[in-house]
Amino acid sequence: MSQPLPREYTSAYMFFAQAQRDALRTANPDATFGQIGVLMASQWKGMNAADRQQYVDLAEADKARYLQELERYEAENPKHSEIDGSVA
Repeated sequence: MSQPLPREYTSAYMFFAQAQRDALRTANPDATFGQIGVLMASQWKGMNAADRQQYVDLAEADKARYLQELERYEAENPKHSEIDGSVA
């Protein structure tokens, strides 16, 4: 039985959103889900490269994790052709 695919890597923006969501919800208790998204996107767009760098670093590390797990997955689960079942 093959293992499930590794969890996809997280983008820099998603790391930022995870870090900021609770503070934005606390500061804007009546804001809807969509409004919180707009506020987060506005903050993200207003950040300079230096401010974004911590999230970019997290994303790069997570992408490296994903690629390593994917390589291991592919080594342990040889690909099969969908048409004839032969090993690709």
